[in-house]
Formats: sequence, structure tokens, C-alpha cells
Amino acid sequence: MSAADQSLTLDEHRALGYELFETRNRVFTLGVEVSNRYRKSSTPSRRAQRAVQALDGLRCALDSQLALDHPDEFEPSVYYPGPKYEAMAGPPTPTQTTEE
Repeated sequence: MSAADQSLTLDEHRALGYELFETRNRVFTLGVEVSNRYRKSSTPSRRAQRAVQALDGLRCALDSQLALDHPDEFEPSVYYPGPKYEAMAGPPTPTQTTEE
């Protein structure tokens, strides 16, 4: 089996979900700053919006892949966490979930 054929483990999905969540929120915040300084229709503003959309698309695709990779352990909160997740300090550990 090649490296390209290996699925992510549930813990790897959780770590990736955390990083994408943090990155998406940071890019969104930066995009708001740009839009506040320039027109919303400006090239920088539109590119910031597209970056957020691209990250959202990646999260959606990985959420679907998680359901395929681990159907019995699927957790929508891995890629779409709730407010409790935002308060966590750092990525979840293997024993730490958003349900705690």
C-alpha cells in the first residue's frame, strides 16, 4: 500500500480539524480587517473571501472522508466544532473530545 492509499487515523483527523478550524478563523478575521480598509469588492477582499471558502471546502471534503474512513467513530465536531471547542487550549489529545 502506498502512502497515498493510507487513510488518516481518527486522531490525525482530529488534529487536522483543529488546525483547519484555527486557520479558517484566522483567515476570516484577516479578511474582515482587509474588507474594513478596502471595498468589499476590491481584489484583496475578494481573495480573502475565496481563501475562507477554499478552507471551508477542504473541511467539508475531509468531514466526508472522515465518515468514510471511520464510519463507526464519525464525529461531525471534528471539522465543525461548537463553541466549547473554541475554548480549548491547543489541539485535542487522543482522550480529549469536544463532548467533555
